[in-house]
Amino acid sequence: ITCRLCHHKGGAFKKDKKGRWVHSACAYWLPETFFADPNKMEPIGGVSRVDRERWKLQCGVCQQTGNGACIQCSVKNCKWAVHPL
Repeated sequence: ITCRLCHHKGGAFKKDKKGRWVHSACAYWLPETFFADPNKMEPIGGVSRVDRERWKLQCGVCQQTGNGACIQCSVKNCKWAVHPL
């Protein structure tokens, strides 16, 4: 199984509202996504609303660009971005 958001394999997955697999951690950390039922932590909503600019960021760990959505550091003027997993 591959995560719809970060494209990594393995880990804790849940299905999104369209039946696609998403890491629970990716859904938790990306601000556009949410758990429709917070108690069950599924299904994952907002996947189609993930900002396309996130897919263009270079991950500071794997150095890849365009291979999954990244989150950015919240410190002003910091450009650090990483995949949630």
